[in-house]
Amino acid sequence: LIPSAGEGKRLQQLLPSASLLELEGTGHVGIDDRLDLLEILRANPSLGLGSLGDVPKPKPVPLDPVTDFVRPNAAKIEEAAKGVNRIRDATSPVFMSVDPSNPEAVMLGLSGVPDERGLNPNPKPLLFVGNHQLFGLDLGTIILEFLEDRDLLLRGLAHPIIFRNPNPNGEGEDEPNLQEPEPEPETFQESLRAAFREGLAERRSRSRRQGEGGQTGQFQTFGAVEVTGRNYYKLLDSGEAVLLYPGGVREVYHGREEANQLFWPEDTDFVRVAARFNATIIPFGAVGSAESFNFILDSDELVSLPFGLGERIANASAAVPLPAMNAAGGRAAEGEDASRFNRFTPPFALPKLTGPERAYFLFGPAYDTSAVNPKDREACAEAYNKVQRDAQENIDVLLRTREGDAYRAFGARKAYELLTNKAAPPPRIDEVTRDPK
Repeated sequence: LIPSAGEGKRLQQLLPSASLLELEGTGHVGIDDRLDLLEILRANPSLGLGSLGDVPKPKPVPLDPVTDFVRPNAAKIEEAAKGVNRIRDATSPVFMSVDPSNPEAVMLGLSGVPDERGLNPNPKPLLFVGNHQLFGLDLGTIILEFLEDRDLLLRGLAHPIIFRNPNPNGEGEDEPNLQEPEPEPETFQESLRAAFREGLAERRSRSRRQGEGGQTGQFQTFGAVEVTGRNYYKLLDSGEAVLLYPGGVREVYHGREEANQLFWPEDTDFVRVAARFNATIIPFGAVGSAESFNFILDSDELVSLPFGLGERIANASAAVPLPAMNAAGGRAAEGEDASRFNRFTPPFALPKLTGPERAYFLFGPAYDTSAVNPKDREACAEAYNKVQRDAQENIDVLLRTREGDAYRAFGARKAYELLTNKAAPPPRIDEVTRDPK
């Protein structure tokens, strides 16, 4: 390759009317998305192309979060795993699945989860539905385990607050611009530098909007999209493996006495759409997060605080956008307080001094929706109730299983792991059974 800087100076000597602009940090790719070639032509008066000023700039085509998603490479997965591994090291998660040949039997690992990928050129979409644990600490653990164990990327449907611009001053801007406007460039070379700076700033801004870095970036790196009916439909239509928490924020910020319960809405829409694409539904249960914290004030108690504090908390929650899909934040089930169902108010809870509880997950049994008529509301409701019962049964099985786990407590678990440099053994499951009803 010709050294760019040296070659540029040589060409400038041969071409007296040429202007030289060195672009730092671009390597050998000088003209990229930081420079607008049309702007360069406009800025050079010797070219006589001032009429190009009337040419409108093409509007950038927005990326589709579903169809334009590119699976993260190994480097991105490794980087994202650093934060998740801290949770995994603290909770020593145990993953279990239901034996496909016996819905009463439980086995260690995820081999009981069906997946046609690699066997079928047009695999059925997979829909994972279960309970969301306190503060949503289970999400990264689940996604990373499926990536490592099954090479399967679960694409989550997340609350819209995750994808909102953190800065209220303007769309796509991370912070207000408090600098004085720069003077108009007087020379062609200055125009080039200004165009380069503007292009660089735009690329950085676009990168942030697309989610590189921060919590939003972690979600989007692994294909999470805002929970809307359109995104849900397109994910299943694309044959993806989808992760949905029907209880949404209601379960993430559950009350003091509401651990390990399902708070699913009355809508059966997610089953109806799944049946349209013959998706396989995988109900699952998870426990451990709620028992790792001491509640000081739960959501109900916070909004009831005196001296206007509770009212301010409630108003802040009311300003949070609601999910545009009933399966994750729609109408509350019968007997459920509708205002509580969508309240975005995290409880005031502190980690227990004894350390976090062990995390337990149970997936299955698989439910094939190919026999469900998506236009038959009664059939969809029956399927919905079956999936919900299986998810709750999985939670109950995990609660019973952990009672016999000698390494459930953080102290015993970490002592074993430090002494042996191995993961703490899982609980015995040879006598664990499910109720398949």
